[in-house]
Amino acid sequence: MPYLFYNIIIYNNGMKYRDRTEITRLILEIASRGATKTKIMYDAYLSYTQLTEYLSFLTENKLIKRQEGSELYRLTEKGHRFYQKCREIDEMIDVKHNHADPFDIQDSRRDHSHKT
Repeated sequence: MPYLFYNIIIYNNGMKYRDRTEITRLILEIASRGATKTKIMYDAYLSYTQLTEYLSFLTENKLIKRQEGSELYRLTEKGHRFYQKCREIDEMIDVKHNHADPFDIQDSRRDHSHKT
């Protein structure tokens, strides 16, 4: 189903648009503690359809797996490594959870023109 896994972008109260990398990282963070489908869906603000697509993608790529005898999804060793790399990249580029809107560029000349 990779053809279904293009950039899925959602909007939620107080949240900016998110790309699939950010959503994937969030799902991995949630699953790192062990989580049910419902917990992942609500904590990551996903629809059921989106959840199904992401879980399928992550399972096929061996980043998460469902714990035997349980409804919990957990990270695989590969998933832990991938999640750790995501966190390292976030730290390298100083990513904050309050992302600035890249399209909200203010002209510095306009900002100074109102000063008297």
